[in-house]
Amino acid sequence: IKVAFSLDRTMDLVFSVRKDWPEAVSILNRGLSSIDDVERRRLMEKWFRISGSTRGKQLQPLFSEEERKYLADKSEIRMAVDPNWMPFEGIDKKGNYIGVVAEYISYFEARLGIPFKLVSTGSFDEVLTTARNEGCDILTAVAPTENRREFLNFTEPYLSFPYVIVTRQEVGYIEKMDQVLDKKFAVVRGYAIIDELKARYPALKIVLVDHNEAGLEKVMLKEVFGYIDAVPTVSHMIQTQNLSELKISSQLDLTMDLA
Repeated sequence: IKVAFSLDRTMDLVFSVRKDWPEAVSILNRGLSSIDDVERRRLMEKWFRISGSTRGKQLQPLFSEEERKYLADKSEIRMAVDPNWMPFEGIDKKGNYIGVVAEYISYFEARLGIPFKLVSTGSFDEVLTTARNEGCDILTAVAPTENRREFLNFTEPYLSFPYVIVTRQEVGYIEKMDQVLDKKFAVVRGYAIIDELKARYPALKIVLVDHNEAGLEKVMLKEVFGYIDAVPTVSHMIQTQNLSELKISSQLDLTMDLA
């Protein structure tokens, strides 16, 4: 079966409302107007399988002539991501890129009309190495630091969250970091918070780990006093992994600004 002819008429679908509910019309119209072109395109692709060749065409006016030329010369954008950093981003058992940042990337793909290709990495430290060696075009979620500015340019931050300390349940509330400077803390290797902690607390004992699971495990085994990361990550891990022995004992006056 094939489509043999297309009429010069369109089927315009609308919501219909009871005659005695006129207010509902304006409410629905406001709701429809709040759905941007990117979300409309995503829904069309999901349910009507719009050809990938049409992606981004209606959004091209967003860009300057120079930017459009740059995009025309790019067949794909290579991205390196932290494979184990939910709910921000991660790679599931099927190799799919998932998480909050992955949702952002799906919008960018629709706007740009160019596929984002995943570059395989095993840890965040490897992500930074890949970027330094020009093995990728972009990093999807990183905090700007002076060291990283030597080999990266950054957008404005688009996500910001406070850093927290995770300890075992029996530990009381930690009001100030000065109270626990004699303790050991696990931090994921390569995280921007490491430089900030060293600058502010030179005597702090930092134990580097490859990923958040390893850091939390060290806390559970009492190999370190606490683990430091952004609040969404540790909350997600404690809830999904049923780590009832752990809790958030303090919030630092430091924030993670992702760009």
